[in-house]
Amino acid sequence: MKQEQITQQRHNHLLSLFLNGYTSMYAHMDKSCLNGLKNVAPLAFSKWYYTAIAADTLLSPANIISQDLETSSEGVEFQYALHLCPEGGDLKECTFTLLSYSLEHHPFVEDLRKITDFCVPDRKMDEDLFFVEEDRKTLLKELSHENEFYLEYLTRLAWRIGLFVYLPAIHTKKVQRAPYCDTFFGQSNEFILKDAVEAACELAAERFSISMDLDQGVATPAFFEDCLLAPAETDHIFIDFYKGVDIDIEKIWQTQPNDLTEDDKAIISSFLFTGIMIDKWFFYPMSCFFGIIRPISFSPINFFHQVNNLSALLIMEHNIGAELFSPPSYYSLTPLGQTLFDCEMEEEEKYIMPNKLSYDQIIEALEREIEINRFEHVFYMGPEKDILTLCVFLKDDPDFWKIIEIERATSLDEFCGDLAAAFSMEDEVDYLLSVPDENNFPMDYSPFGSKRSINKTTDKTLEDLWLDKGDVFFLSLPKATQLQIEVVDISPGDPYILYPRIKAQSSKVTEIEKIDEIF
Repeated sequence: MKQEQITQQRHNHLLSLFLNGYTSMYAHMDKSCLNGLKNVAPLAFSKWYYTAIAADTLLSPANIISQDLETSSEGVEFQYALHLCPEGGDLKECTFTLLSYSLEHHPFVEDLRKITDFCVPDRKMDEDLFFVEEDRKTLLKELSHENEFYLEYLTRLAWRIGLFVYLPAIHTKKVQRAPYCDTFFGQSNEFILKDAVEAACELAAERFSISMDLDQGVATPAFFEDCLLAPAETDHIFIDFYKGVDIDIEKIWQTQPNDLTEDDKAIISSFLFTGIMIDKWFFYPMSCFFGIIRPISFSPINFFHQVNNLSALLIMEHNIGAELFSPPSYYSLTPLGQTLFDCEMEEEEKYIMPNKLSYDQIIEALEREIEINRFEHVFYMGPEKDILTLCVFLKDDPDFWKIIEIERATSLDEFCGDLAAAFSMEDEVDYLLSVPDENNFPMDYSPFGSKRSINKTTDKTLEDLWLDKGDVFFLSLPKATQLQIEVVDISPGDPYILYPRIKAQSSKVTEIEKIDEIF
């Protein structure tokens, strides 16, 4: 314990890079999403931990700390986890815990035992057979990773392994610790982990197949097991996966954009979802939960975009997985992974951390990179700009509305396109924008090439409309859809906010978008 405390103090400066970057943006977000941003901070930290601090280098916190602790020959993987401060506390008061993963002591195994012991004599679960909210709050404080997905993952895996049994009950669902737990936890950690990893690969195949509606045999447990046994660039996993559905993804990658067919474009559009699913159910659990692989993403986290995007998803009550889960650039077996699978890892030299520099020298060298990033961030934000706050709703349905904030300097073409996209009509390009002039006479604007009006949106901005607070104008789209737009406010923007953005929306919009959401 004493060694871990010393180590934590030594790494505080490095770990504070996440907390400072995340909280500096967090402080400027809307109050309605602050609690959500706080709750996802442990998940966001884990992604940052396996991401290069300096672009296109191996210098991720995971690699830097691993080299500092010199554990490569000990079969131990170290990892930091972020723990939230008590409810009502400041996000900056979060703490970091150093976790060690080995065959002798493994946090995931201990946490599996905790959630099964929690069900003695029995526990109520919800309709989907997950812990109810009150019990989730209690358990999260006891687990090594304090995030909802970790508890969900543990629960799914416990069911798959057979560590819970369902109890018949009236008007409720109850479970208890299965008798098989005695046999399962009576094994050595090595065999427990091998059983758990096998179940995890089955779970990955199941979630992948269900979410992507794949034919049987496309994403199999064996596919994910094979991915574990050798380090690889993530591109190779995509290549192998798409080969399973008779698609030559390399050929599509090499095709010029103008030569892509509609089928090619559809396949390319599937990359995002495929990447999210591979990361969520394979890379993330195998690294953050099991500690048997160590991934790295070569593009540093941009807190300005990350926190703004998370805020937008939280405001619209969308799934945050689209922002938090993305596949790494490369991954390799950790010392624990090599010990567990009894294999020596042979990596290309370009993926091996240089050992000529000490921890302190690496941190000192990174300071310059960090300062450059800060300067670029301030430069990117720029000076404050006038922002229009608009209430937009379907003219035929006032309950279908969104509050949108957008820069006054935005071009009319971009404004109309953003508005159409916000209402899921991004393919509608022949619009008509009607804005009353000083005599309350409607001035109509349409895009270049349209015959709907003489005035064109080309080369004009919202500033050219001379809008004032209280003004009402309209955007007419094909299929008889008309959006009514009211200027609610005109005010200086916040340089920490990414515009345009949706500030609020009606519950009716939220429910419809939830139905359409694929994640």
